[in-house]
Amino acid sequence: MRTKKAFCLYLSVTWLLLLVVVAAGILVGAGNAAGWCVAPLSMVFVLLVTFGGERCGWLPRATVGVEGTAPPDNSTPPVTGGDAPLIEAPQRPPRLHWLDNAKAILITMVVIGHSATEFMGSGAFLGFAPPQPTWFMPLALSGLALLKPLVVPLFFLISGYFSAAGLASKGRPAFLRASFWRLGPPYFLWWLVVNPANSLLAYALAQPTQAAFSYFPSSAATWFLSWLLVFQCCYALLDGVPTLAAPPSWSLLACISLGVAAVQLLASVACAVAGSTLGFGEMPMGGPGGDGFINALGFAGGVLARTNGWLAQPIPPRLLVPSRRYALVVGAAVLLFFFLTTSPRGPSSEAPSAGGAELWWYALFFALQLPLGPYAVSVWLLALDLFQRRCDRATAVSRFAAGAAFAVYLVHYYAVTGFAYAWALILEQAEGIDVTFVNSTQSQADIGGGANLYLGWLFVAVASVTSSFAVGGLLKRVPGLRAWI
Repeated sequence: MRTKKAFCLYLSVTWLLLLVVVAAGILVGAGNAAGWCVAPLSMVFVLLVTFGGERCGWLPRATVGVEGTAPPDNSTPPVTGGDAPLIEAPQRPPRLHWLDNAKAILITMVVIGHSATEFMGSGAFLGFAPPQPTWFMPLALSGLALLKPLVVPLFFLISGYFSAAGLASKGRPAFLRASFWRLGPPYFLWWLVVNPANSLLAYALAQPTQAAFSYFPSSAATWFLSWLLVFQCCYALLDGVPTLAAPPSWSLLACISLGVAAVQLLASVACAVAGSTLGFGEMPMGGPGGDGFINALGFAGGVLARTNGWLAQPIPPRLLVPSRRYALVVGAAVLLFFFLTTSPRGPSSEAPSAGGAELWWYALFFALQLPLGPYAVSVWLLALDLFQRRCDRATAVSRFAAGAAFAVYLVHYYAVTGFAYAWALILEQAEGIDVTFVNSTQSQADIGGGANLYLGWLFVAVASVTSSFAVGGLLKRVPGLRAWI
């Protein structure tokens, strides 16, 4: 498929599914179930394209990267197998250590972020509802709004970069099969077994009254794997991608990301109307930024960056200067919004809570997705520039961290669950606080504001990061697991 045709088709199918989710939520109150069902449906698509695409003639026979006028950078290896003509491959380019280090740093930020949600009343398996009002919530919400558009979408950008390289070197069929056998088994194992077992662990630790464990397949953080497979299949179905001699201007990038953010805003509202708290195929869609279509934009950006060799050279100042200015302005605006509206001295200090929320606050919360669209692209550029300039080196520690990053991603939620409960025990022993769980594994007990929240977050984050990397490094040494993690 040509790029424009594929874009229209993918967008149409996505919105058709979103409308089905909305209809299910409004008509029969099954928006959550419909949103969750997108996940297994998307994996059916992945299986069909991966193992039936070549036989059914869905995969193009042309080499990816033929659209446009400028040839791709010489650092992009040509297709040497699969359906494309055999071309002599150039010398393998040197390993980009800064990309390895970026993955280790980003996964550390993921663990820290998931540790924070334990104290925001939205932990994946076990958590605490902070007392209202508290200074912790505006800080946590600001961090969520400003880091969410950076971390996961940048992971998708890096994945798109390596996907373009993998497809070019292996050809479409071999690339899709190799990618599935790398990502598919961990996804299904965590979806069907490991994540439900983590939920069982949370129930066993918390022992909530008036609630009992029930088995339910859940992705938790591993929704990333299923959607990465979806994005890779969509990419493999393209005849080619545009080739550009230089990256677009910042103004064009801002316009594109603003348009994507507008579409994402509509999708977020659709999921909210449907009551789909499980997102869209378990991919978060609630905002305030860095969800859904922004992740797809990141993946597409990585593909274009690899195809055109944009990351072979330093990012030009014409992109960095406006990015820095825009990120500072939007960052200040986000901080002001949350600290003025959700702090103990704010006019609507209970805005994030379900009971005291005001409609205007949620309207502004969702609307933040519009300025956070160009903000996302800006912080991607700034982060990539920082990684290129400051992290392009390999040491024993960096090699260990980069090698363990994927294993950390898979196992860290067990650490977060365990250490969050350990903090509850510490509060009970040290301060006599009775941390009880009623109806769920999210405690509504008053664990105290101030130091208890900040120290709890610090304790869970540090303990989870260090233990996850230790376990991840050990798992990498287990024969038979190296190929998977």
